Amino acid sequence: MSAGYLGVSVFFTLSGFLITTLLMSEQSATGRVSLGRFYSRRAKRLLPASLLCLVLVAVARSAGEFDRVDGLRRDGYGALLQSLNWVRLAGTTSYADLFAGANPAATSPLEHYWSLAIEEQFYLVWPLVLLGLLTLAKRQGWSIVRMLAVVATAFAIAAPVIAHRYGGSAAYWSTPARLAEILIGGVLAAWSGRRGPVSSRAGRFAVLPLLAVVALASALPSGSGPAYQGLLPVYALCSAGLIYTLQAPGRVRALLSTAPFVASGRVSYGLYLFHWPIFVLLRNHGWDLATVWGFAVAASLTVACALMSYVLIEQPIRHSRWKPQRTAILALLGAATAFAVIAIAPGGVPFLQLDRAVLQQADIQPTNSLSELRPLHASPLSPTIDSAPTAPFATGAAGTPTAPSTVARDGTATAAKTFAATARTATIATTATTATTATTATTFPTTDVVTEIPSRPVRILVVGDSTAALLGQGIAAWSVQNPTVATSSLIWNPGLGFILDGTITTFDAANYLERAREIVYGELPTTIRSLQPDVVVLMTTVNDIANRKWSDSEGPLAPSDPAFRGRMTDAYRAISSAILDQGVAHVVWIVPPRPAALWRYADLNDPLRYQVQHDVIGAVVAGMPGRLGLVDLARWAEVTGSATDPTWRPDGVHMSVDAATVLAQQYLGAMLVQQALR
Repeated sequence: MSAGYLGVSVFFTLSGFLITTLLMSEQSATGRVSLGRFYSRRAKRLLPASLLCLVLVAVARSAGEFDRVDGLRRDGYGALLQSLNWVRLAGTTSYADLFAGANPAATSPLEHYWSLAIEEQFYLVWPLVLLGLLTLAKRQGWSIVRMLAVVATAFAIAAPVIAHRYGGSAAYWSTPARLAEILIGGVLAAWSGRRGPVSSRAGRFAVLPLLAVVALASALPSGSGPAYQGLLPVYALCSAGLIYTLQAPGRVRALLSTAPFVASGRVSYGLYLFHWPIFVLLRNHGWDLATVWGFAVAASLTVACALMSYVLIEQPIRHSRWKPQRTAILALLGAATAFAVIAIAPGGVPFLQLDRAVLQQADIQPTNSLSELRPLHASPLSPTIDSAPTAPFATGAAGTPTAPSTVARDGTATAAKTFAATARTATIATTATTATTATTATTFPTTDVVTEIPSRPVRILVVGDSTAALLGQGIAAWSVQNPTVATSSLIWNPGLGFILDGTITTFDAANYLERAREIVYGELPTTIRSLQPDVVVLMTTVNDIANRKWSDSEGPLAPSDPAFRGRMTDAYRAISSAILDQGVAHVVWIVPPRPAALWRYADLNDPLRYQVQHDVIGAVVAGMPGRLGLVDLARWAEVTGSATDPTWRPDGVHMSVDAATVLAQQYLGAMLVQQALR
């Protein structure tokens, strides 16, 4: 089911029905509701397994697992305080989440606690609100069903408003946007309680809402659609219809009352809690859970953990005879213990961790004008330097990229020899690349021997998104190793693209577009004036190939649409011209490799999108000969086998720091210097 997350919506509605039924039944039978006993029952039912799961994840982190999850400690505190949905919204994890499908190592094992947080927030407030509404209805003679319906309708209207005003993430994660799904269950509970037993004929129609629930979960997309538009209250009506019709005997009710369904229902809370960290852990260790065997192992481990938690912890505590005061004290002690374990566990490595020291060491030193720089020209290499060709990309025994043995760390002569070797490597790789390039773009020299080095370090400025950031990190490391050949600086931002107008509709990218405009219109020109780079390198990936809307009349367009392609061409030509107009001698476009793994958003898995971008880059470069250069990194990665090598791109999208460094050493660094010397 591509929209399997709709199971959470069903649970919200079912939970609202259950809790409201319990509260109204107690109030009807006794004339009051004991809030102490209510909160005590909720704590004994929910906290033991929840705290156990949090502690186990923290222990696993201390043992070395989940080390690539940025903000795991923050997620732990959010889960413990029943506020993870707000932590998600207030944080900066959305860009990392974009790659979570491709990179299980970056996926938080506590991600699923966001829905439990919304439930707990509802449990905390709803008894007080419901009792207030019941009291008001009794005094005024109003119908409690109508009052609840008005409240549910208000939140149902608020959900799409929130989506429109604050974006799809707020529509999915925020408590106000999801409350309508819970309240619809509450309305059903009040209506059913006033009407009495459900007619036996209702059970005959249970198959209809069941089919609707399953069909929508199977047909709707995973990363877009109603869930991100505030339209899940409509889906909640299907859930409410299913809950209502199952109150009467019928074939569907009989089926769902069989032992396997009842047994899974009893331990469903534990199944939900433990399945996610177990699945993430197995994926981190290379298990393919899309296979029958992989899923069987994951499901078996989940069931085993859920059963042990249910029998050994949940049930004994749930059926204890503790008074509410004792329950509160033990709950606080359990929470404090979990807090301490989470605090002791080491934090994770950030999603994009760059070596700031290397970047600072490689930084271009500012200058007021090009006139202050020595003219950049080529100097001949010593004829004693070995000129034998080398392989385009070296790998270790396990496929891990390895650096060349001639890396220069100081000294002009050694740097010249190193540059000669890497430059020869670069030209060989380029020959293989340009021979199969589908455009007529200007490319770099392809002679087998480079006989020139720069008269001063070439000043290289890399600009782009997170993939460019890793590329810039590699170039910086190479610059530090070859200080007489090059110096480099980096301007990047998550999701930085070069199409600066329109609105991305595949995912919520409003903040990224705003930041991209600030960089391209402000920070980039200022940096160019200060650093006077010889070469500006441009690279971007995901944001420029996502669906985008420029006008309501056109609606969302994909890159395959001629209008989209034309605007991408105009945008790439515009930023190239703007940089050249500032006196930069050369602009080099990097053709990015296609992702080697699936994205969370299905739209981004279409290879034609990337081909459109590659073709546009080639056409823009070909249209401005002599001033623009092109490095077809996509083709180079295919030729060298790096495109599908997990040691090259661990998440299928971003190069590792080591791979980016070797790329600069053995190919890209020399290519950029050659471009500057043209």
